[in-house]
Amino acid sequence: MRLLPYLFVWCLACAVGCSSTSPTGSQWVYTGGPYAQNVSALFVDPAISGSLLAGLTNGEVFASTNDGITWAKVAVIPRAGAITSFVQDPEAPDRMFATCEQGIFVSPDRGKTWQSLTVEPGATSPPGSRILAIDPWHPDMLYAGLNGKGIYKSSDGGKTWFSASGGSDARLALGDPYTITIDISHPDIVYAGVSGLGLLRSTNAGAIWGGLTEQYSTVGSTITQIILKDKDPQVIVYGTSSGNMSKSTDGGQSWSPTRNGLEVDGILSLVSVPTNPNLLFAGTVNGIFASTDFGSSWHPLTGILPPITTYLATARRGTTGTLYAFGPGIGLQRSTDNGATWQRADTKLGGSTVSVVSTAYNGNRLYVGVRNTLLYYNEESATWVPSSVGVSGNAITSISFDQESPQIMFVTTNAGTFRSVDGGITWHNVTRGLGMVPDFVDSHPWFTTRVFASGDQGLYISTDKGSTWSQTRPGGSRFRARSLTFMPTNAGIVLGASPNAGVIATRNGGLTWEASRYGIPTNDVVAVTFDDKDPAVYYAWTSRGEGFRSINKGVEWNRYEPPWRPRDTVLIGFDRFKPSSVVALVNSRDMYYSPSGGGTWVPIPGEPLRADVVSVYWNARTGTLYAGTKDMGLYRVSIGIAIRKAFGD
Repeated sequence: MRLLPYLFVWCLACAVGCSSTSPTGSQWVYTGGPYAQNVSALFVDPAISGSLLAGLTNGEVFASTNDGITWAKVAVIPRAGAITSFVQDPEAPDRMFATCEQGIFVSPDRGKTWQSLTVEPGATSPPGSRILAIDPWHPDMLYAGLNGKGIYKSSDGGKTWFSASGGSDARLALGDPYTITIDISHPDIVYAGVSGLGLLRSTNAGAIWGGLTEQYSTVGSTITQIILKDKDPQVIVYGTSSGNMSKSTDGGQSWSPTRNGLEVDGILSLVSVPTNPNLLFAGTVNGIFASTDFGSSWHPLTGILPPITTYLATARRGTTGTLYAFGPGIGLQRSTDNGATWQRADTKLGGSTVSVVSTAYNGNRLYVGVRNTLLYYNEESATWVPSSVGVSGNAITSISFDQESPQIMFVTTNAGTFRSVDGGITWHNVTRGLGMVPDFVDSHPWFTTRVFASGDQGLYISTDKGSTWSQTRPGGSRFRARSLTFMPTNAGIVLGASPNAGVIATRNGGLTWEASRYGIPTNDVVAVTFDDKDPAVYYAWTSRGEGFRSINKGVEWNRYEPPWRPRDTVLIGFDRFKPSSVVALVNSRDMYYSPSGGGTWVPIPGEPLRADVVSVYWNARTGTLYAGTKDMGLYRVSIGIAIRKAFGD
């Protein structure tokens, strides 16, 4: 692949330098987040007002001494994975424990340094843990739930451990504990919620366990949370992964259902506020619910927080009445009036892994996918706003806009395709009729009623903006697409980067497709671009930055060398409305631009982006390149002025 002559590259560098405030060229600008979308654990110190500890999904630990106004990263727990909970030693408050995806860790200095605890000697890798409980009267007595290993116990503060999974059901030794709660008035009484086994209780400090619910079987949803009422531990409330909740007033001998879930309405947190012993809050997959009679009845907590995945935290003991809510989509927020109003408490707290980025045609509507949450960027306030009401699933995999009406949007998750007709305020699943769960959706920019959806059952098309669907021809071909490229001069020609067929093409607007057969890999193409002068010349790009060119409309392909090295990490961004305009981000450091689909490239001078980039999006109309990073949010750089000056356009 050819570079432009040296003189032209020098002119481009001058143009960029003259159009930028930086002598080194274009500079990346941080969008201010999304912050705190990866908070997975929060500890509220009951003894020190305003002292918080936040754990992130990447093992980072942040601390705040002013109730979340400012944060500072204090540690990274090595090889921990996501942090799932923090627990404080009640007699030595500087001593903290953290349960993580990759084991259990202890800190002697309030989270500044961490050491791994060997819970299961001889294990090839430390088992993950969701929960750890400390006997408040004997702080050296610890109970830990190990994923797939049941419950372990330590009587020497975590130095040595032994299995506490005995009892009437041997399956406990292979169970997944989700919650462990100790009766502080009778610390030999311990409760545990274990997947497939329901609610268990031990009355002899974990020596023997027995079942308290009908879910003491492999049937039924998982009990994910248990809470005992302060000063009346005979009153117990539990919540399940299906959203059901039940209450007992006799120590678990009998139960009354108090809430029926919605299957996708799982209980993530149960917390009480010390200032009001009858007030109970539940953080769920669909927002926050409240009970004023300690779990006998429930109602959704209305207010500014949206009904999306929300975890809750408050001080385990003490007099604080502050309630904290966190989760993907809301970051971290706090309320001092029992959830009536909320204030953000996550400025510069952690970051987010932005896996999907998209804008409307004119670039004035910017959306990102962060795990299972869709977020909209409000330019006026420079803040990220959740926009996921009605969207379910574990991860956003694609975002697209209708060119004719940008208020119409589509997103895909592992739960289906969702459509919004009000600019992302509300969403509805439109997967019915597809016969599959797609992982990619895109709308045709020229045939504006046509929408494409791709998944393991192939490529489907809708001719009524997603209301009904049919499989493209030939039937049963199961062609898939990672991205689609639409030819501006011929609305019938669409090319797709396929993970199972290399490059696929249609010449009738998407009704019938065929695969390219010669000279191109069939499993690694991520983008297809067009030459700006010759409509018969196509380019294809792999996830490794390899280039291929066809001079006969995609029938045959030959390798076409780009200016970067084969071992470089390359992300390709192209504009679906102008598919000859292409940007390559190499090693998160170097930028190259091509106006010809990849036939010629020029380097774009600028500062390197010091982050691990996982996604890029290029809007040629605004001249803006967006970079979604791992755990550091979204950045953008404007290179449009430099490009226009360089090409005299």
